[in-house]
Amino acid sequence: RHHLQGAISYDPRMAMVRSLELFDDETEQATKTSIFDTDVTFTTERATSAAGIDEAIAIAFDERGSIDPERVSELLDTDVEDVLDRARGKIYPSLTDPSTYEVAGQFLAGDVRSKLARARVAEAENPDVYTGVVDALEAVVPPDADPARIGVRPGAEWVGVDNHKQFL
Repeated sequence: RHHLQGAISYDPRMAMVRSLELFDDETEQATKTSIFDTDVTFTTERATSAAGIDEAIAIAFDERGSIDPERVSELLDTDVEDVLDRARGKIYPSLTDPSTYEVAGQFLAGDVRSKLARARVAEAENPDVYTGVVDALEAVVPPDADPARIGVRPGAEWVGVDNHKQFL
């Protein structure tokens, strides 16, 4: 019987557990694998080009954890202005720091109503940087909900005790 048989053998992370040791069934001895004393992860070479703007944005984001138009321009062998033009609608300048950028999925999500209010101020102060931001946010703002269509169960925690007492 193998030393890791039984209930643990059904664990979905069993391969990771087994990768930590080499087990000799004959001697029933386990020895540590090379992961304990040698770097066993391999890094890929740094990208030198990208097939298009989407790939360049993804590479830059993967390398730096943020959108870097200068790195994107290196990958596409073009200038930053061209990158910002080609990336319009894919990245947006941050509303807190116009020198940093956010991917559209992040920028156009969350509390878009308050982002829209801040974007209007930012666009008025710096129209060159924030052109199109207000339009993009306006397109994703959900319609106001009709209060008559909002259903509330008695005892719902988000309503609050004082409000419940008013109606009981």
